Amino acid sequence: MTALHQFFRWQYPHFMFIYREAFLRDHFGQRTKSKYWSLPLLMAICALGAVMLPDRAQSQMSEQFYAAAESIIIVSGLTHPSITAVQVFLCLAFYQIGKGELSKGWELSGIAFRMAQDLGFQKDPQQWIASDASLATSEDVEIRRRIYWGCYTSDKIISLILGRPVQLYDEAGEVEHTESLPDFPDMAPWLPAGVDISRMLEPGSFGSRERLITSFSEHILLSKSIEKILCTLFSRKSVANGIAGLTLTDDLDLELCRWQESLPDCIKWNRWEPSITSLLPSIAAL
Repeated sequence: MTALHQFFRWQYPHFMFIYREAFLRDHFGQRTKSKYWSLPLLMAICALGAVMLPDRAQSQMSEQFYAAAESIIIVSGLTHPSITAVQVFLCLAFYQIGKGELSKGWELSGIAFRMAQDLGFQKDPQQWIASDASLATSEDVEIRRRIYWGCYTSDKIISLILGRPVQLYDEAGEVEHTESLPDFPDMAPWLPAGVDISRMLEPGSFGSRERLITSFSEHILLSKSIEKILCTLFSRKSVANGIAGLTLTDDLDLELCRWQESLPDCIKWNRWEPSITSLLPSIAAL
């Protein structure tokens, strides 16, 4: 349970392809035939969260959590694609990249993205309601969108870190942007580090959920710029274009500057703040 807490406290803003509220609801509720919880997903999340544990003996449990998740998902996940299988493979990919196992991380992320496409996540779920019984509520539709955009941003992070081609292209997707969903009851223990619970209860305060969604929406916009950079600026063909390449560089630089300037105040990082000021993980993710 401690590893699970650590994941949502410190790492969740980087793993928005998991919808926290639905996962926790299924985790503490009826797990039979749950859509958003599975044992390998729990193990994968705990593997990531355990890395953040201060006690060295406890943090070493991450390897056991990882091994459990991998052994289950390799046997069942490839032959039975599902929402949680996509999430597990992507969690395992980030775990391996964090360890420096870049090739394995790249391969696992590729499985996740291909499986997501196989499940049709690149299509807006609103188009599937008539033929997909799993999209029973507006929450299901929003969760499906969240998973797609979480995969999209993860793809750009991984490609940027490893200097490799992107797998999910913005033009190939038809998914609407994500929106806020109701909070899970008694959410306080699962909120990101640095959140002042008492201030969240004040009238007019900007809640953790809204800040997290705002940060995620901006991360999506940033990822679209990263896609342009990886597909054009880092291309040898672009370098060979001379003046045209310089113009492209200026355009992308201007796009990034405009993105930074347009960030809402609630998620802007101020380098002049006192060192004692907590940096929220949702802001650090940007």
